[in-house]
Amino acid sequence: MTPASRSACLAIVPGAGSAFDSAARFLRNQPAESLLAAEALVRSVIEVPATVSDPGVALVKLKWWRDAVADAVVKGAHQHPVIQAALDTGALAHWREEAWNDGVLAIGLQCDGGPFNHTDALLDWHCNARGGLEMALLRKSTEARDAGLAMAVLEPLESWLVNGGEPTWLPLDVLARKGGMSAQAHADDESVRAALVGELAGAVLSRVRKPSEVQDCPNALETGLSVRDHVVFLRLARLAKAPASVQRRGIVPTLGEVFSTWRHARRATARMAS
Repeated sequence: MTPASRSACLAIVPGAGSAFDSAARFLRNQPAESLLAAEALVRSVIEVPATVSDPGVALVKLKWWRDAVADAVVKGAHQHPVIQAALDTGALAHWREEAWNDGVLAIGLQCDGGPFNHTDALLDWHCNARGGLEMALLRKSTEARDAGLAMAVLEPLESWLVNGGEPTWLPLDVLARKGGMSAQAHADDESVRAALVGELAGAVLSRVRKPSEVQDCPNALETGLSVRDHVVFLRLARLAKAPASVQRRGIVPTLGEVFSTWRHARRATARMAS
């Protein structure tokens, strides 16, 4: 990965304290590089609806990402630094066009609000969107689906729980209405916020499988994502069980989280080195 590509990826991916950072710092060069490039690529796409106010423009941008990655895989190069980083690190080595297109299509549904009227539909959408893009990069699609759902909900839940303010993430609004309350009206009520986050985290955990032991993955990206998934699962479990404690301590890795990540990463990297 070139310095320019690395800088472009780091500008997109969350830094210290994030689930990505907790996993990547325990991985050696190649897995961490692949994970960084893949994370930057997926985030560049899934954040389009939230960062572009005009639905028409957002759909044009999504179409550009869809076609640009397909073109890069065929030609083996691209002028966009994030896409080039994905090529250089092997993050696109197992890319599948059908899965990629399905993921981009799911994200496009959000550009006009989407046909969502209950929480379950929104959780399914998040699973299809992020999970679909990760499926395109991996061989094991079912695991990518679970990981995609977990990763898609963790960060907005943690952020709203700790920082408060109006919930800009649609599933929180839907969940609040389902409970007969307005999430925006109670945004500054910490106990209400914690209850909503705990309920949604529990709903997500009921839909995903606990990550299995890190396997001898066929490529570096799978190894990196496998380690990341352990961090994500632990954080979601903590949000579901004790949201108030997370609210008090803020979004930082706990000792148990760091130890679990270290243990799984050491095993995985030892296999790769042998």
